[in-house]
Amino acid sequence: MTKVYSTMSLEPGNYEITSAIDGNPIVARHPIEDHSGNPKTVFALPLGIRPLGPWTVEKASGDKYILKAFGSPTAAIDKKLFAILNDLYPAQEWVVTRIPQAGEDAYTVRKPDSPEGWFTAETDEQIKVQHLIVGPSEPPFHPPGNVFIFKLLLED
Repeated sequence: MTKVYSTMSLEPGNYEITSAIDGNPIVARHPIEDHSGNPKTVFALPLGIRPLGPWTVEKASGDKYILKAFGSPTAAIDKKLFAILNDLYPAQEWVVTRIPQAGEDAYTVRKPDSPEGWFTAETDEQIKVQHLIVGPSEPPFHPPGNVFIFKLLLED
């Protein structure tokens, strides 16, 4: 399958997600992980490391989505992002908000009814789930660590 990117609004499907920080690292589970049923870490992967597979975006309810990393739903555990492989932790619903001033296909991802969302400051670190920073401007400013690029993958 050749990667072809769509620039349409967020809709259910398979995506490549990157961070808006320098280098635009791919956000994914690391291709080398243990074989246990424990939650799997979601990283801003170092450049050159390819993810196990795409993200799956599923519509939940209202403006909420289930975001699956290589087929496993994600959730915040101790303020860090994990892919959940079993029923020990519930799948998290996420509010995915388009941030057009940050670029095409740019979004923030946060917990419903909470200021906490995905954040990364550098490559090769686990995605954190923390209070998002929003600058007091019009339109609001979102630092690159709060912004994620969702590219819809289409089969050609």
